[in-house]
Formats: sequence, C-alpha cells, structure tokens
Amino acid sequence: MTKQIFTMLGGLRKAMSDLDNAIPDSAFDYDLEQSTVDAVWDEINKVEKDFDKFQEFIEEIYEIAFGDNAINRDFSKQEVIERIQYYSNVSATTEEYMDEWNKQK
Repeated sequence: MTKQIFTMLGGLRKAMSDLDNAIPDSAFDYDLEQSTVDAVWDEINKVEKDFDKFQEFIEEIYEIAFGDNAINRDFSKQEVIERIQYYSNVSATTEEYMDEWNKQK
C-alpha cells in the first residue's frame, strides 16, 4: 500500500507541475500570488517527507521481524505483526523468569 501512495504522490507532483506549465497565466481571470503557489508546493514537500519517514518506519519494523530487506520479501503485514508479537511475548516471559530467578538468589 505504501508503494501505491508514493506512486500516487509522484503522479500528483507531476500533474501539478504539468498543469502549472501548461496553463498560461492569461487563462486565469485572477492572479494567484506566488506565495500561495509556494505554500502549496511546501505542503506537497512536507507530505512527501512524512511519507518518507513513514516508509522508513515500516521498513525498520519489517527488518526487526524478518531481517534485512524484509519489506521486499513478500511478508504480509499480518505476518510482521505476529512475529513482533511473538518477540514481545518471549521478552515478557524472559523478564518474568529473570525476576523470579533474581528473587531466589
């Protein structure tokens, strides 16, 4: 799904750029201030950066679950969740046993 979003964002960026270049200023009966155009582009850039950060987060979670390059190895989101849950359960159980063992010392 994230790849589809990035494709969509790339398409949106290209469409806006093409539209900006294709329509002459004289086609509008009002002037759009450059600061408004710049603000729109700034928002697009912010969204792209947020998606980049989100993609990095997802990739790291996949790698925690299944190792290097896991995001490109066809694991489902459910498999990743189950593996992370398993790791969490093992960690919690280990902590419980360690606490009991330390109390007995």
